[in-house]
Amino acid sequence: MKKVFTLLMAALFVAASSLSAQTPAAPPAKKEVKKEMKKADKDMKKADKDMKKADKEMKKVEKNAKNVTPPPPPPPPAKAAPGQHLKKDGTPDKRFKENKEAAAPKHLKKDGTPDKRFKENKEPKK
Repeated sequence: MKKVFTLLMAALFVAASSLSAQTPAAPPAKKEVKKEMKKADKDMKKADKDMKKADKEMKKVEKNAKNVTPPPPPPPPAKAAPGQHLKKDGTPDKRFKENKEAAAPKHLKKDGTPDKRFKENKEPKK
């Protein structure tokens, strides 16, 4: 009996899904498409004109930029103190103990006040 009931439910499911999946397609509106195409063409022409204006302005800027001297190079990174390990880019290397302690995060709330959940921020008991 269970097998018959399961087979019947499966057949109903397949039939219902196939009927609901076959909805008629709406015919496309040709007049609306033509209007949209004309509008898109106008927009493209306007954008093309704007691009040409921008190109002319860029050429002017490039001519003026040739006369400007480049900014001086940035200064070299500061020398490391003895016993401090730095990476190639000049930042402290966190693998070493002295650099870990220097950048230990302080426990603060978003508003900048100390977070009392941590031992170092609690007031000593009297």
